Amino acid sequence: MRVLTLLLWLAGAASAFAGQVPSPINAPASTTANDALAATSSPQQAADSGKALPSGAIVGTTDVQTLTGKSIDGSEITSGTISSSRLPSTKSPLGWGDSAAQASNTTKFRGCVGAWTPGSGGQVLLPYAGTFKNLFVQLNASPGAGNTVTTTIMTGASPGTLTSTGITCQITGSATTCNDNAHSSAVTAGTNCAVQGVWSTSATSTSSWGGVEFDTP
Repeated sequence: MRVLTLLLWLAGAASAFAGQVPSPINAPASTTANDALAATSSPQQAADSGKALPSGAIVGTTDVQTLTGKSIDGSEITSGTISSSRLPSTKSPLGWGDSAAQASNTTKFRGCVGAWTPGSGGQVLLPYAGTFKNLFVQLNASPGAGNTVTTTIMTGASPGTLTSTGITCQITGSATTCNDNAHSSAVTAGTNCAVQGVWSTSATSTSSWGGVEFDTP
């Protein structure tokens, strides 16, 4: 009787213990050398993740990664470790304003930055490369019925070689504003920049001001 009781107790204990043992995790069918392993839940099995472990630092030198929640110190940027193409662009507004009115039936130039008296030779020299876009212009009086004021961003290697960037807008009749959001123009460092204003034959003598976006890489 004691022997039977002991056997029954051992059988019960073994059964209870078996319920505590986790199911085994099976080895993957095949792996690639240096690949990290991943676990699947059903069935419980190790699998090849398909992702090779970096051969250098775990975050860093040989594996292309998109990082979040990280920061880069100034020495890494100034050393050229990170190319400028990976850094965000900087948007700068270049704005100008007339210090005197422009007369009708004239073509005048003013620099892309600052206050200018419209003349024949106003321009500024750009110290770095960038892209012009998003031109906005305003007049303090409308050109008048049947008349126009056309503003164009001009660039060139020297003051005498300025040509249109294609960034232009025209104010007509009773309007006093215009803009061009459709065109852009890339320039190199050392480029001359001017704003050309063309007042039609009988356009009101008036001053203008405006701005254009200048993005640097």
